Amino acid sequence: MKRAERRRASRKQGDRDNKSQDTGTLLADAIARLEAGELPAAENLFREILVHTPNHADALHLMGLVHFQTERAAQAIELIRRAIAENPNVAWYHANLARIYSERRRFDDAVESYDKAIEIEPDRAEAHANRAIALEALGRNDEAELAYRDAMALVPDNPDIQFNLGNVLLRKRKTDEAIQLFRHVAVLLPRHAGVCLKLSEIFSTLGDFDSALAYYDRALVLEPANLEVQVDRAIALARLQRFDEAITEFEAVLARQQNHVRAHYSLGLAFKNAYRMAQARGCFERVMVLDPDHAFAMIELGACLQRQNRVDDAYALYGRAYRIDNNNFDNIIKTMTTLPYGRFSANYQRMRQMLETMGS
Repeated sequence: MKRAERRRASRKQGDRDNKSQDTGTLLADAIARLEAGELPAAENLFREILVHTPNHADALHLMGLVHFQTERAAQAIELIRRAIAENPNVAWYHANLARIYSERRRFDDAVESYDKAIEIEPDRAEAHANRAIALEALGRNDEAELAYRDAMALVPDNPDIQFNLGNVLLRKRKTDEAIQLFRHVAVLLPRHAGVCLKLSEIFSTLGDFDSALAYYDRALVLEPANLEVQVDRAIALARLQRFDEAITEFEAVLARQQNHVRAHYSLGLAFKNAYRMAQARGCFERVMVLDPDHAFAMIELGACLQRQNRVDDAYALYGRAYRIDNNNFDNIIKTMTTLPYGRFSANYQRMRQMLETMGS
């Protein structure tokens, strides 16, 4: 090679080295801006890189993340797809594309992208867990359970994964295992009110109101201003026939929020079960003022009136409740026919016709 040609080749190599150094410097600066939340500055730097190196996979991917964080999801997807086309063997690219798909509720696409991320890096616990969330959204609970278990095998004491797996197990009626997981989460995160509420809800459903009450108490220590939890706790007390305590709890809720419909209704039930019928009736009447279409309050108020031999008024309320929701039929018939002064017919069709003519 002649001396002049060697000089030209050396200058070209130097230009390439300088360009590579400039790109590396720009990329490092852009990443620092992105991590600092300086998105416009980061975007400008990524754009500058892509002007000189249009197929730079990392810049395309990170530019996609900037677009996603600035609510330009469609462009983000296109940019990350371009990055994957340039380098399909980076798990991070596939995982972030899956995350965007999930945000856009494109869960089938999300699962496919998580599958590719996991194929490249099988030990990514976050990818397994997020794949499970997408599978849950698709109603594919068996696969979601397996995906959560894969994640748990990698990070055994992650409370979020355990909590989510517990929810899947509940849907699959694996209640005992779900309880074990939720209890473990409660140990890992003793200030997690949500898991206390989940356990109290499960135990209430199982009829174990003593256990439910214990977790309601823990939840209220963590969230003392949560009126809904206080109402649920009072309901548990009532189910344990601790009516005086339940009534006191309901009244404490109503002292803080006087128009709390559920508290008035549940207080009415507590009064009824404690055989304090006049006070029960007052509660149900208050519910009817606050929520005129509260079908259950209509039935309970009708029962109070029926006990007083005000049968026409009672049946008018039953008719209104039936017209609001005819799924209440069996509950209404039970009330009508087990209380004094009821009008019973063995023909259910005739009872339905009677209800349809009432309350209009």
